[in-house]
Amino acid sequence: MKKIFALTLVFALANVLFVCSGSGVASASIANTYYTGKNVTWIIPWAAGGTTDVMGRKLASLVEKKLGCTFVILNTNGGGGLVGFNTIIAAGKDGYTIGSVSPSMLLFKATGKADVSYDQADFLCTMATVPTALVVPADSPYKTLDDLIKYASSNPGALRYGNSGIGAIYHVVGESLARKVGVKFMAVPYNSGTEGATAAAGKHVEFAICGVSEATPLIDAGQLKPLCIFGTDHVNKYPDVKTTEELGYKGLLGSWTGVAMPVDCPSEAREALMTALKEVITSDEWVQYLDTIGNIAKFMSGEELANFLDEQNRTFAEIMADA
Repeated sequence: MKKIFALTLVFALANVLFVCSGSGVASASIANTYYTGKNVTWIIPWAAGGTTDVMGRKLASLVEKKLGCTFVILNTNGGGGLVGFNTIIAAGKDGYTIGSVSPSMLLFKATGKADVSYDQADFLCTMATVPTALVVPADSPYKTLDDLIKYASSNPGALRYGNSGIGAIYHVVGESLARKVGVKFMAVPYNSGTEGATAAAGKHVEFAICGVSEATPLIDAGQLKPLCIFGTDHVNKYPDVKTTEELGYKGLLGSWTGVAMPVDCPSEAREALMTALKEVITSDEWVQYLDTIGNIAKFMSGEELANFLDEQNRTFAEIMADA
């Protein structure tokens, strides 16, 4: 009888090890099996191919290995992220729909696009900061950010800047700079930061504000020159480009992206997701991947994230009230 019990125990342990280590099945680091074997929808509220889309897909591919589930990516482009955000908050409260989020979700109400608030979703964490640059044509007369601001001070509204749309994050970043230094720029909206950068390279505008990764091909081709990175974080790819903080313009906004789910999902679902997300976002693999595309790994959750969102929400409201 003892031998039978011992053999049963061995087989049981072997089965557990097989399940935990098998391809496509939850890793041993995630004890919660809520997602094991399930299909889960990951909403990306922007078109396929952009920086946020690429990051979301990569993160999903790494997290699903931890949870043992399969993420089905759904791009829901429209309204500057509004369509996708509405899809996330209206999804079933079972934890089987999650999505990528960005500062756009804090801007809908501030810009009058829709009476939708970021707190209608459960923001789980940030996955990365998305360094934002001010770029000018390579042969621009403005060699530094101070040069550009000095000209704008004497010529209100004369300098046009490409951005990703009125009320979108890069427009808000531009207005926050103008507000900080007391000048007026003319915002010229495009469908994306990439289009804004291309417009600057073609000299249709004097400068553009966009994600570093969106401008990188044109910078590397010698068509654009970055004058600064907004915020406090350096970009390894361009170590000589100073941040606005270093240049003396403190408190300016950059961009970020994160993950959210509908409110009131089961605690088991939230716990499993948070464990897997933290493991991936704080891993060397994620840090190194983001470095290759010019972004920076950033895991922020809980009270720290709640305070950050509240602060940004107030700041956005103030900026757009003056815009």
